[in-house]
Amino acid sequence: MVRLLDRWRAGGRWWRLEPGRDYFLVEVEGGLVLEVYREGEAWVLSRVLD
Repeated sequence: MVRLLDRWRAGGRWWRLEPGRDYFLVEVEGGLVLEVYREGEAWVLSRVLD
């Protein structure tokens, strides 16, 4: 089971033409909390919180 804890958007640097990203804080089975974001079609693990 996965539970969504939070979601936010971090703006990119417009002067470098970097797009903003949608970040998600999710809790997975066993109580592990992950911060992930989507880049194109791939999900990227940003950090693991304990």
